[in-house]
Amino acid sequence: MIQLVSKALNLAAHYIIAIVTLDAIFGYITLLQATFTVAITFFGFNLQSAFVRYFFEKKIKHIFDTSFPILLFLFIASLVITFIALIYIDVNNPYYYFSLLPVIGFIHGVVGIISILSRSNYDLVTFAISSLLRPLFVFILAIILIFVKFN
Repeated sequence: MIQLVSKALNLAAHYIIAIVTLDAIFGYITLLQATFTVAITFFGFNLQSAFVRYFFEKKIKHIFDTSFPILLFLFIASLVITFIALIYIDVNNPYYYFSLLPVIGFIHGVVGIISILSRSNYDLVTFAISSLLRPLFVFILAIILIFVKFN
């Protein structure tokens, strides 16, 4: 049910964005989402699959203690790359917000870990919050786009 609501929110958001924005703006948004997926892969390190693999054999604390150096490295790497991108990309550049993707990708990777562990642990509330966080955010941004005018 939660995944169905998540997919429905994403679909509604894309429908709203496609109707409200111009073709060029919709292209930027689509490019941003594709780049976001790549950022999740690089800066989330796909750790959620490793967490699920060892969840039933080890305790959660042991898994987090073992993966802490990797998470710390990925966090620092995402901050450094974001900082460098913010310095070199001009604020007026339409791709300026792409510089935030490494940090956002890392955060989404951590949220993915929380989501998969809560699902494995049958914690419905935490799973619902972590799974619906991104689609709800995208849907709210799509609603905001209705009221914002682009040049």
